[in-house]
Amino acid sequence: GKCHIHFASAVLNLRGKSKTDVTVQPLTDKYGNILLFNGEIYSFSGNDEGNRLDSDDNDAMQLSKILEKRDSIDEVLSVLSSLVGP
Repeated sequence: GKCHIHFASAVLNLRGKSKTDVTVQPLTDKYGNILLFNGEIYSFSGNDEGNRLDSDDNDAMQLSKILEKRDSIDEVLSVLSSLVGP
């Protein structure tokens, strides 16, 4: 049988220069992976991306780009478990 999955997101707070530019989610990378992320990331501790994100960066887009570079579920889980935020 077929399975239909519907993804939905809500914007709770906007960061960046323009408060009218909203990043539409879900995000889909070049491999077809789907990401819905509603959170604020301060850093990725323990990784080469460990710097605090610029307030003009969209956290979901940055996270999607980082996850896209990972080759295994263990690497993905490592990134997700290293997120530092509120």
